Amino acid sequence: MTHNWFPVLPKNRQVLLVLLPVFIVAYAVLVAIYHDKTEAYAVSEAQKAALDVLLSHKAVHRYVVETQRPEIYRLQGEGLLYKEYFSPKVMSFTFIARSVKELINKERESAGLPPVYFKLAADNPRNPINQADEYESALLARMNRGEVKEIREVVQQNGEPTLHVAVPIDRSSAGCLKCHGDPKDAPAELVARYGSERGFHESPNSIRALISIRVPLAPALKEANAIADLLAFVTLLIMATIYGLTYFLYSGSTASNGLPSPVRALSRPRKSTPRICSTRPTS
Repeated sequence: MTHNWFPVLPKNRQVLLVLLPVFIVAYAVLVAIYHDKTEAYAVSEAQKAALDVLLSHKAVHRYVVETQRPEIYRLQGEGLLYKEYFSPKVMSFTFIARSVKELINKERESAGLPPVYFKLAADNPRNPINQADEYESALLARMNRGEVKEIREVVQQNGEPTLHVAVPIDRSSAGCLKCHGDPKDAPAELVARYGSERGFHESPNSIRALISIRVPLAPALKEANAIADLLAFVTLLIMATIYGLTYFLYSGSTASNGLPSPVRALSRPRKSTPRICSTRPTS
């Protein structure tokens, strides 16, 4: 005689045991999806912020190159402004871009937003503040060799996740070389201010700098994780309620008919009550 050492559960109880791990796995998958999607959304929002900074920078660059500098040169050509005039406040695109960036970051901090790292990184900058770091310098060399057009990636900056966006500036033109070519051809006031060593002798048609933007992701990721945790909690309540109702309906089912206990109670046949007939004596 074979002994069954494990109790044989009713079929409905077996269904409940199968459903439990299914619910647990489904919940774990949903939580992972919530975190993945919310974090992707946070990175997407950071990319929008970086793009906004980049477009603002390009607009400033275009205005300086196409409008402001030609106006200065026109005034110099007409003798209304002396020929050796130079002021970085109105003629240096790099100086103007950095100043605008600093003003934007002040406005961001006033609005409770983290500052955005912005630098016109170059290997031979006129101002040391624009000196490319090791990573930016290697990236600039790759851009000049045509190996990469731009970079958008999440990196660790000071131990914090950071979105790094880097794009090259336009290649050096004849107008650029007026201030970045031979020091003899540069405005005397520019050489007097910065010297004749740095920021000169750039090659024509070269990429002398790249726009380096770094947006901190920690605040956005913290908010994204809070949303994901809230969704996970709501999902847990819903799935627990569904499983609880399922358990309530099927826990009292019998293996024979498989009906939940409330339904089974309604389906039981009623017992017939014997009718007592009274007999009258006949006369």
